[in-house]
Amino acid sequence: MAAAATGGPEAHQSGIKIPHAYQLKLRVKGGFVHKFNGFRSTDKDTIREFAKEAFGLEFEDAHLSYKGWNWGQAIVEGGNVSFNVEGKQTLEVPLTDVAQATVQKNEAILEMVADDTALPEDEMLVELRFHLPQSTGDEAADVDGTPAEGFVALVKQSGDLDVAGATLATLPDIQVQVPRGRFELELCDKFMKLFGKSNDYKIMYTAVSALYLLPKPDGYHMALCIALEHPLRQGATSYPHIVLQLPKEAPLELEVALSEAECTARFGDKLDKFESGDMPGVVAKVLAAFTKKKVSGIKAGGFNGDNADGRSKSIRCSLKAAEGFLYPLSKEFFFMSNKPLLIEFEKVASIEFNRVDAKQQQAQVRTFDITVHMKEGLPKQEFVNLQRSEYKELFRFLKTKNIRIKNIASASYGDDVAEGDDDDDPYTARLKAEREATKEAMMGDDDDDDDDDEDDEDFKGGDESDVDEEYDEGSEEDDERAFKKKKKGGDDEDEDEDEDEDEDEKAAPPPKKRKKEASSEEDESDAPVESPPKKKGKEPAGSSKNPLLEKKPKKKRAKKDANEPKRGQSAYMLWMNAAGRTIAKEALGNGASIGDIGKWCGAKWKEMNAAARVEWDDKAAADKARYEREMAEYKSNIRRQAMAAAGGSDDDDDDDNDDA
Repeated sequence: MAAAATGGPEAHQSGIKIPHAYQLKLRVKGGFVHKFNGFRSTDKDTIREFAKEAFGLEFEDAHLSYKGWNWGQAIVEGGNVSFNVEGKQTLEVPLTDVAQATVQKNEAILEMVADDTALPEDEMLVELRFHLPQSTGDEAADVDGTPAEGFVALVKQSGDLDVAGATLATLPDIQVQVPRGRFELELCDKFMKLFGKSNDYKIMYTAVSALYLLPKPDGYHMALCIALEHPLRQGATSYPHIVLQLPKEAPLELEVALSEAECTARFGDKLDKFESGDMPGVVAKVLAAFTKKKVSGIKAGGFNGDNADGRSKSIRCSLKAAEGFLYPLSKEFFFMSNKPLLIEFEKVASIEFNRVDAKQQQAQVRTFDITVHMKEGLPKQEFVNLQRSEYKELFRFLKTKNIRIKNIASASYGDDVAEGDDDDDPYTARLKAEREATKEAMMGDDDDDDDDDEDDEDFKGGDESDVDEEYDEGSEEDDERAFKKKKKGGDDEDEDEDEDEDEDEKAAPPPKKRKKEASSEEDESDAPVESPPKKKGKEPAGSSKNPLLEKKPKKKRAKKDANEPKRGQSAYMLWMNAAGRTIAKEALGNGASIGDIGKWCGAKWKEMNAAARVEWDDKAAADKARYEREMAEYKSNIRRQAMAAAGGSDDDDDDDNDDA
């Protein structure tokens, strides 16, 4: 139930029944409306008498419409938009909550301002659409434009939305990492809008808490991060940060739809009417001017302050299942991924280093973890799989920020190891040992071949081997040869036994095989002559028909001619030997392995454009021409030497014939 009183065109009173109470609504001169809630039913008589004596107004009861009909009358009055059904009010929206009003055919669309106090699970009104059909007959001739256009014009005039909804600057085709997609960015007076293929987003300038311009690890893009006090919502998904991905070298020219005087009055020296330059710089400058927020970035002397490469300003790691890059900034940590996270240092209670103690050092662990403990009961954040090469600089950075380290003993041990001699680091020592072993193996290939050849020469049939244990039964031909050998004279047997003993002493098999050989000799001595014993052992190469039992002699490598010219190197190898390895060591650190350097150089070479490769392609072509020229001369010399040697032998044969 509601109560209402009217006494003239410039004043109005109404009382509306609200849950558990009554609402008193006063509409005063000038169209302003004031609402008061919490009145009791017994207060109606008191208000009625006071209104009649003070204002001369009649107070009457009024009722709301609860039918739920969607066909009625839309009224713009007193700074409010109301929808009435059969003369009874159904809903009312203040124009101060309307962010933008637009027309789409016969529909008037009112977009509402996001509620800053709403929780993620709360429901709120985001848009109102009124369908206003075309007028017919004489009414259509008297009205300029469509009813929807007239309604929107009235809303803009009453709510002062003409200036607020006008587009002042447009940034087309912007790559957005979060939420992912390509959007057109429009900057208006009080808000900015992102128009995408599937979704549109509106961001109030007052909802922007900070701006960050950070270099991406790929070296070609900059990330402009917009931190929001209240996240955007798309269904059940919320976006507390908007991340724009902007190419470094892309040029951009922008014009603000304001006069020079208006730009100076509103932005001062922070923004001009015409702006041009690289895209990250121009976009950051424009957003900073409209939102009145300072753009934060990487400062000199911060994390990896001695390294000018932007790719070294972040640490690759993972937060739960999200992989990304952690940026240690001057006052906060910013974790950039598909779910960005901002951690301010003033809210950090302590940081705990994991997997950095002595046992982990001895286990040669290449990564470590950190756990960020928060104040005020906020949940802790654990970053895992940070590269060990970043440990020393991160530990130094946290000390400079006076951030408490929870396990200072273990962390200090890891820092001492990182700062000490490389020989004391087990991981570095193992890398050095692997490199030395690789060099020794490459230098000792010829010696190994000689040793293998000597083993082949000492090999005799009948010796024990690993193959003998698997194939311990001989063939029928082996049995026949053994039977014939038994029938030979004693002298031959004695000589053969002496030779076998000498060969056994040279071979010096392991003790287990010696024991097995002795047992086989006893079996042969006890066996009768008529039944030929089965022979164990391996015959010389080429004597057995079984290919598994044959031992093929190793082929010796042909020695390379020292005068043969070296082959031409490719453009990639020339670049890597000249500059690639040095750049890789600066980027990855001195502790990087050979494999990591190779992978880094390969990826860097793929990223280089054709213009950057021209120098090395020319050098590779020149080196190839040099090789072909020297190879032609080398082959010509070989032919001349062969012809000279052939001519000399013919002369010697002729002299021999003459002497005969």
